[in-house]
Amino acid sequence: MARIALDRRSVRPIASVAAIVAQLRRLREDRALVGIVFAVVLVSSFIFASIPRLFNTMSDDGLRHAVDGSRSFLRNIEMARALRIQPAEGDDLYANIDAEGARFQESLAESIQKIIGSRSFLFDSPRYRFLDLPGTDRYPSPRYFTLRQGDAIESRLTLVSGRMPQATTERVPVPFDIAQEEAQVFEVAASAETLRQIGATVGDRFWTMPDPEDAIVRRTPSRNLQYVVYEVVGVIAVNDVQDPWWFADVRLDRAIEYDDGQVTHFYATALMAKDAYPQLLEAISPMGVAYKWRYFTDTKLFDAGDLAILAADVRRLDAEYPATGLAPPTDTTVRTGLSAIFRRYIAQRGLTEAMLSLASIGLLAVSLAVLGLVAALIAERRRDQTALLRGRGGSAGQLLAAQLTEGLLLAIPAAALGFVAASVFVGERASFLSPLVAFGLAGATALLLVVFLIPFVNRPLRAIERSDIVLTKVSPRRWAVEAGIVAVALAGVYLLRRRGLSAGSSQGSTEGFDIYLRDLVPSLGFRRVARQPSINSAPLLVLLLAVAVGVFSSVLLHSIDDGQIRTSWQTVGAPYRVDAFPDAPLYHGVDLTVVDSVTGVAPAFAKGGFSIVSRTPVFGMVNVLAVDTRTYAEINAGTPADPQFPRQMLDAEFASSIGTPANPIPAIVSSRWVLSQGPQRGETFALNMNGKEISFIVADVRNGFPTLPEGQSFVVTSLDALLATGNPRSFPVNRQYIGAPDAAYQELAATLASQSVSASLTARYQEYAKVHDAPLIRGTTTGFRIGIAIAAAYSALAVAVALALTARARARDIAFLRTLGMSDKQVLGLIVVEQAPPLVLSLIVGIALGIGTVLLIEPGIDMTAFTGPGVAVPVVVDYVTIGVLALGLVAVVAAAIALVTQAARRANLGSALRLGDE
Repeated sequence: MARIALDRRSVRPIASVAAIVAQLRRLREDRALVGIVFAVVLVSSFIFASIPRLFNTMSDDGLRHAVDGSRSFLRNIEMARALRIQPAEGDDLYANIDAEGARFQESLAESIQKIIGSRSFLFDSPRYRFLDLPGTDRYPSPRYFTLRQGDAIESRLTLVSGRMPQATTERVPVPFDIAQEEAQVFEVAASAETLRQIGATVGDRFWTMPDPEDAIVRRTPSRNLQYVVYEVVGVIAVNDVQDPWWFADVRLDRAIEYDDGQVTHFYATALMAKDAYPQLLEAISPMGVAYKWRYFTDTKLFDAGDLAILAADVRRLDAEYPATGLAPPTDTTVRTGLSAIFRRYIAQRGLTEAMLSLASIGLLAVSLAVLGLVAALIAERRRDQTALLRGRGGSAGQLLAAQLTEGLLLAIPAAALGFVAASVFVGERASFLSPLVAFGLAGATALLLVVFLIPFVNRPLRAIERSDIVLTKVSPRRWAVEAGIVAVALAGVYLLRRRGLSAGSSQGSTEGFDIYLRDLVPSLGFRRVARQPSINSAPLLVLLLAVAVGVFSSVLLHSIDDGQIRTSWQTVGAPYRVDAFPDAPLYHGVDLTVVDSVTGVAPAFAKGGFSIVSRTPVFGMVNVLAVDTRTYAEINAGTPADPQFPRQMLDAEFASSIGTPANPIPAIVSSRWVLSQGPQRGETFALNMNGKEISFIVADVRNGFPTLPEGQSFVVTSLDALLATGNPRSFPVNRQYIGAPDAAYQELAATLASQSVSASLTARYQEYAKVHDAPLIRGTTTGFRIGIAIAAAYSALAVAVALALTARARARDIAFLRTLGMSDKQVLGLIVVEQAPPLVLSLIVGIALGIGTVLLIEPGIDMTAFTGPGVAVPVVVDYVTIGVLALGLVAVVAAAIALVTQAARRANLGSALRLGDE
């Protein structure tokens, strides 16, 4: 057989620049694909460039919230010292006092000075003790008096009756047998509650002597001490006991009461005349005055970016000066809680950063997987063009370089736009991570475009080129065979046309062959999945990661919220709680049952510092909570604060011998005890309560109880039983637990304010909101929710791209199968079978991965940073939310399948049968 072979035409390789230019022309030709890549890079760059900036903003807000939410004496700085500062000349007697405070402020570190917004001062006289005049009855309770004045203190007080005190030069003879002949008279004003406590009225005069127990007095020789006289000229009221200016020290509002078990001591504080300062220095000489300079921080001046320096300077300040009360009064002491605030904040921020970083890394992986999927789609669409360029002499290196250039030209502008948008619209404080992540994403995009093109450019050149043209003589036998094939094909076309199939048909009735295709759909679907592992693995990875991120975020969100609810109940102990002024009983006029919505009021006595009666030395004290057990149980039934009291603690009547070893009081005790081994259920123990030994029997042992300090020994018992021991004065009610709806707060607060100016109201729902709405916590939960939404969007895009990747091959296969009689229902089934395995696998593995990740990191994270101290936070899986996430993903895939099925119905079957179809 003769054979003529044509010489292969020599192909001249094109220049590198020309190859790159030819490759870049496709940017105009593939506008749709280019738009997808540009949009994905733009959105992803914006998202991941925004995350560090959002975290910085969240950190600043969190720091300011942590400072602002702390009590005044914790977030501010107080410097105290006892000395004698002479009055200044001129109108401002206190100029020298303020100057002393200014000098100390200037000595502070620059970072501390930056956060100080203002300063103020006040001073207290040494403490004096009331004296009973000769020939008068002895007052039953010891009484003490301290004078107070300060910068702008009178603007925070209201004169109720009488007049404000004035300076006087009056001196009166001393009626006691001492060397002192005359005593200075000081006009004072005190609150109505203080006057009631010490048994005084306007117009009364009191003789006093320096209290030898006072820290300033006991350092002064007794021969130098002088008696003074106080005259009450007015009644005042504190405008706002919560005013930060007071540093939570509102002794002008009411006297401090101290019960030593035998008698109650009253420590009163009164306002002296502002211009009586020179007389005070003379009357107390040679003793000093206790000055306190207060430096109020401005929360707007705190910057989390400067926290490391500020925290170090505050620690040095704490180390340089002892805390108030731990040093002689003549030493300079400093009191601030900023270090503790910073420690809690840093711990919370670190945990927030770790958890959000973990979620962000998951989202970044999802984003890269989506970009890889888009890159695979681009490489697939350009397969023929790549083959053509390789056939015309383009080397693999040239094509890959051109693809890299194209990717960079496409991704860098998109990343730049995303970064600029994040810089303009998100946050105020920049982060070096923002440009790093944004442009790193652009580089990763270009690299992915190159990686997915490599399989096509690395094919052997002979496999891509046209075959050699060979001319041979055709035998008669071949002519006969080929003519037969043509005849059969024509007959087939004729029969197909008889069944209604035409070139323009998009439907074609195929019902006659359905019986033969009954088992074809599953086998074909699974075969397509098996034959496209590389195409199916990318969307599977995206879906798996998206599900894992969603489940991870959902579990943490639910666990945090559940912990916040439990902590709020642990903190308050009921829907509402009323507390008396510290170390004082609750005013007997407090009665919130007048509010219609109140369902119950449980009075309680709560106090610490009780010792255990033991034959061996005991180190540590016990906290006692005695409460109306029946009412308390009714108020909290079915809530996380449900006490579930043992039955014996709900008794309402008690024998006269209650509290004795023969008839101990039932009680709940803590598992952590001051002794090496705590009492067990059924055992008895005794407490020394205000000088009386009271016996208890253990009804239950628990790790904690609402409102009681975590990690400390406690005893919970019945208030009625404790009062029945015969000494009700030793157990005054200082707390009430209130049952009422959240909407009753305003009415409760107004009623309490009208009944007592010193009692405070705490609402359970407000404690929950305080933790739940904190910037770091709110930012974390919001970040998780946004992460779920972003993961869902990426999932939808991944499904769409995956279906687009296989669209051409699927359309061709379905067109051929429909010519064999496949119905629309079977087409839908084929697509469902094709997409179901990745979906089911991603759901199973993703859910397991999300829950497993939370369980894996649980031992290393302190969830109480998000919920507040006091309650351990277990991992709580919210299966309802996970089910909603799974259904959402199924809905996305179902929508994509519906679109593909609709497109398959509209396919031109005649085009699929044309000769030359690929």
